[in-house]
Amino acid sequence: MNKKEAEVTPELEKWIRHFWKVSCPLEVKYSYAKSFNYKSHIPKHQIRNLRTAKYRTFAYKISDMDQLQKPFDLLVYVATGEAYFVIFWNKKIGYFIDVDIISDEIDKGVKSITEEHAKQIARHKCLLQ
Repeated sequence: MNKKEAEVTPELEKWIRHFWKVSCPLEVKYSYAKSFNYKSHIPKHQIRNLRTAKYRTFAYKISDMDQLQKPFDLLVYVATGEAYFVIFWNKKIGYFIDVDIISDEIDKGVKSITEEHAKQIARHKCLLQ
């Protein structure tokens, strides 16, 4: 996770606690440029894991090695039907873009996404305080 992602994630978590109503995995991204490059910022395993959680059962063991107290041992998603990349271009607005939309764009050879395009294809948007 890059520095900006680490900064916006706690704020996104607060927003989710107040406004989000479904269970699903999210992958937070932050764009430093006008366009967000898919190839350099989205590893294939992230698409694979989000799609697994969206359509099948996905289990993730939370590390016991962390110094912080962990909430539980295992996180399980069972075909949630929803999985998103949340892309921020600034610290205030995040666009929830379905993993399948991004996967389809990558398969079509689209190299990057602009904030304007994200606004058009986002399923949800958050405005952080």
